[in-house]
Amino acid sequence: MFRNYPIEAGTAVLGQACPRTQVYSIHSAKRAFRISRARFNAKLVEAELAAPNGSPDRVTVLRPLRAEDVEPLLAPNSELLNRGEAKGRLGASESIFRQLRLADVIGRHVEATDRRPRYAASEIDTFLSDLESAISTRASYQPSGDRMSLVEACRKIGTPLLTVKALIRDGKVPSLAIDPTMQGLAAIHVDIKEVRTAVTGELLDAVPKLKTAKILGGSLRMVGFLLSTGELILEKRGPALRGHTMPAVTRASIDGFLANHTTLGRLSQATGLSFQRLRFELPKLQILPRPVPKDTGHIYAKAGLRDAILASELELPKPPDWNRM
Repeated sequence: MFRNYPIEAGTAVLGQACPRTQVYSIHSAKRAFRISRARFNAKLVEAELAAPNGSPDRVTVLRPLRAEDVEPLLAPNSELLNRGEAKGRLGASESIFRQLRLADVIGRHVEATDRRPRYAASEIDTFLSDLESAISTRASYQPSGDRMSLVEACRKIGTPLLTVKALIRDGKVPSLAIDPTMQGLAAIHVDIKEVRTAVTGELLDAVPKLKTAKILGGSLRMVGFLLSTGELILEKRGPALRGHTMPAVTRASIDGFLANHTTLGRLSQATGLSFQRLRFELPKLQILPRPVPKDTGHIYAKAGLRDAILASELELPKPPDWNRM
């Protein structure tokens, strides 16, 4: 007994296991509650159970550390969950949990007994209740190929949960159902076609740079030059959707550029003449490209261009399609 004092819970004394630790030493308390010596010493000094003794690792205990003193001091907060418990309560995957963490929807908390981050159950419950309150109609849960959990739908279409939550609040994802056998986000089921349509509807009308080059009948170097001059505008399309996460060139800026300009590629498409032939013939008609950096391509002002070609003696292989110019 003296060799093992203070006696910890489970220690055999006179043939019987001790049911509960009654008196702690600093060492046994720090081991039982998984707290560092320096932090435990600070808690003891704060509670006036010990006095400082020159360093964080040394204190003078003022009286025996009884269970009724130590346990309330170091008992974990039942409202704070570890990461696994928090994900379980949320009913979400690691990636969804990380999204909510980075968005500060779920904050980090630190307990006195543990440096590892903890998460408040109340914050998770508030988020879930806010989302569920946005579900105006709760259809009866019917498993189907298109209906799946909100978490799985977000994963499949590559859209953040908070984006879909906003669409749900705006009434743009109407067919929602609650799976009574699940909890948290995993219980909320959506029609993935509705989610994809809603997300796509929020996207800015824009096209990738490679497709923009094809529309202009030019090259990526030409697109880069026009972006640098501000004649084309590159913007993020909107809510992330798999395959549409990169910034794209707005349709409005493409239409604005083509209202007053054209390119050698588009002239070739319009007239049916080859690039080489046009590069040879157009200077004869005093139709010159605008000055641009080398290897950018040929860009022309549209003003008077059509009339000059029609008035020339160029033999066109087909009726011109001026809509493509």
